[in-house]
Amino acid sequence: MEIELRHLKLVQAVGELGSVSKAAAALSTTQPAATRQLRRIEDSLGSPLFERSAEGMTPTPVGEMVMARAHTVLTAVETLCADAEQSTGSAPSIVTVGARTGTPLIAMAEYLDRALPATRVVLESETRMQTLVDMVGAGLLHAAAVSEFVGWEVDLPAGVDKQTVGVEPVFVVMAPDHPLAQYEEIQVSDLADARWVLQPTDLDREPDVFAQACARAGIRPTVEHTLRGAAALAFIREGGRLGLCYPTARFDGLVTRPVRRCPVRVRHLMLTAQRGPLQGYGERLARSVRERMAAEVQMAPAYDAWLERERPLTSVS
Repeated sequence: MEIELRHLKLVQAVGELGSVSKAAAALSTTQPAATRQLRRIEDSLGSPLFERSAEGMTPTPVGEMVMARAHTVLTAVETLCADAEQSTGSAPSIVTVGARTGTPLIAMAEYLDRALPATRVVLESETRMQTLVDMVGAGLLHAAAVSEFVGWEVDLPAGVDKQTVGVEPVFVVMAPDHPLAQYEEIQVSDLADARWVLQPTDLDREPDVFAQACARAGIRPTVEHTLRGAAALAFIREGGRLGLCYPTARFDGLVTRPVRRCPVRVRHLMLTAQRGPLQGYGERLARSVRERMAAEVQMAPAYDAWLERERPLTSVS
C-alpha cells in the first residue's frame, strides 16, 4: 500500500486527539473505517504506530517519527496550495511563519491576523537559526524572524528578502548571588576567571562568537558546558556559572547584566520568501516585531538602564 496524504492526516489526528473515534469524527469518517485504515498503514510500515490502552492512543517511537514527518509533509502541501492561490491574486488560505522564541511569533501572528483576517496563520518554532533560513529559502516557511551575531552574518539563499528589525547587545545571565551580580555593568576583565555555559554551536555559533570576543579582550574564560534550554539554566542557577542571553530575556531565579562597551551584539532580521504570499510584507512584519521588542524593554530594568546610556548602539528602541 502506498502512503497517501489521507493516511498522514489520520496518523496526525490520532496522535493529536489520542483516540481513533475522535480522529474519525474530525476527518468525517467512521471509527471502523479509520481503525481498518490505521491497521493497513501500520502493516505497510511494518511497525505499530500507537499503543492502545484504556487511557487512549499513545505514539510509539516509530509513531512519533511518522507524526513528525506527517506534520512536515502536510504543512508543505498546505504551503504549496497557498502559494498557488496567491499566484491567482486571491488572499492565501494559509501562511506559515517561524522563529526561535515566542516574542516574534506572537508579533507576526497578531499582525497577520489583522492584515489577513481570512488567512490561517501556522506558527513553527525552531531552535536552529540556519534551519529557519533554509526553510524560507525552500518555501517551507513564508516568513521567519531570525538573529545573527554582528560580524558573523548568516548566508541567505536565493529568493529570500530580508529586513533589519534591530540590533541589540548580548547580556550575561547569572544567579543573583553570583559575585558579579552586585554590579550594574560588568567589565570584560571581570569575566576572565568565570565559568560558562553556552549554547551548542549548531544553534547560532554562540561559542565561536564568544571565543572571538574574549580573544580580542585578551582573556580566556572557561566554557564548561554547551547546553540548551532548561539544562543550561539549571547549571547557571545552581553552579555559579554564567551564560549569554538577549537583553529582554527573563528567567526565574536569575538576573542579567550588560558588559561594558558591548563586545557582542546581535542583529534581528525578518526574512520573507520572494515568491510566497507574504512577498512585500517584510517591512510590516519587521515593524510588528520591533514594536513588541521595544515594549518588552519596559519589563527589563537592566536593559532599560543600558539604553539610557548607550542608545546610539541600538536600533531596537
